[in-house]
Amino acid sequence: MITIIPVKAAQSEQEEADFYKSLKAQTSKEDVYQIGEEGKEYPESRIIITLPNNCLVLGNSWDRYIDYALDHDQIIDEALIIRRMGLVSRPDNGVFKGLTITIPSSKQTVATTE
Repeated sequence: MITIIPVKAAQSEQEEADFYKSLKAQTSKEDVYQIGEEGKEYPESRIIITLPNNCLVLGNSWDRYIDYALDHDQIIDEALIIRRMGLVSRPDNGVFKGLTITIPSSKQTVATTE
């Protein structure tokens, strides 16, 4: 399971709605991710990705690529997540403030963007 933790960044309800809509529309199948909350633990998750809730997820079947990287011990970093999820920031400056990637099985945060 992939856990997505949204960080408040949307300037309007429409931006936030677009985030959730794009996240769901680009998955390869149903029930591949869950929405989490900051401060909670998700031991059943293979990866926890914290994202600003004003970006768009445009990477087709993004979940499949992340699972593949986890299954094959590839390096999972900010660039892989941005590329595979097809993240587009708002405003379009390429900055994803608050992007954090955590692998619970290794109990470490592997990438953080301030």
